[in-house]
Amino acid sequence: MKRHYILLAATFVYLSLYAQPVAFQACAHQWCSSAGINETSFLVEFAPDAQSPFTNVNMLLSSDNGCVLFSLPTTGNANALVRITPTKNGNPLSDFTIFDLQQNLERIQRHIDGTEPFTEIWQFLAADCNMDGAVTQADKTTLQGWQLGLETPASAWRFVPASFQFINPAQPLIPSPPGFLVKTLANLSSIETFRAVRLGHVITGNACAVSSTTSVPDFSASEAWPNPSNGSFSIPINLYSDADLQGEVFDANGRRIGLQAARHFSAGEGVYAFECSSTPGVYFWKITDAQGRYRAGKVAVK
Repeated sequence: MKRHYILLAATFVYLSLYAQPVAFQACAHQWCSSAGINETSFLVEFAPDAQSPFTNVNMLLSSDNGCVLFSLPTTGNANALVRITPTKNGNPLSDFTIFDLQQNLERIQRHIDGTEPFTEIWQFLAADCNMDGAVTQADKTTLQGWQLGLETPASAWRFVPASFQFINPAQPLIPSPPGFLVKTLANLSSIETFRAVRLGHVITGNACAVSSTTSVPDFSASEAWPNPSNGSFSIPINLYSDADLQGEVFDANGRRIGLQAARHFSAGEGVYAFECSSTPGVYFWKITDAQGRYRAGKVAVK
């Protein structure tokens, strides 16, 4: 009998969790930094199960932090699927001069002929302008067509889920990484992030501010404590090397409401203390290191 009540209680908690509308944040950041990509469009589609087609839930436009907040339909099925597809329209070469275009075309050619192969994942992604999974002369032709206004790309940026694992970083276009993310409702994180590069921008400084984009994160972070909080909370962290970390807080609409000065932490265990709004609600925290690598999570204020 006792086991029966325990099972009923567990079932009630499970259904309560997934019978409520699920809110999450989707963000788009520049490949080599945590800078948000302004006016990124996010299409979020929903399927009640793997056998059902996806339907359009919503399309929202991000603010300058690159983030939007979505609320998914009520469902009792944790295996329901969510598909997130970011895009950013326009001509990626709109601010290019003839000199800029020539420099990028020459850099792509040096990769093609083997005199100066690309060394960073973002370079391959930015150079594959026709999105065919290879860097060839056809990409140079596509670039020139954009500059002359003969054609316009479907998206000025190429987006890749931050969680995507490249099988071979030396050949990141094989297989070609997806431009969308599909997860079950049970596996959906409070913040789903995409990294992106502007197509055609293959020279360091145009698409990225730093290199070493294939390195592993230098720190980890746990859940907020206390949670719920009264506006002040802490994040236990573990650093593999000394680092400067900066904290941000976003409200439920994805607007940044707090930015804390960077602090230096020594390698090992530590605690990052946040001061959040005292207004009740759900907030998102984010900790970023000097290389643009970050950890994020959710906290409730009561």
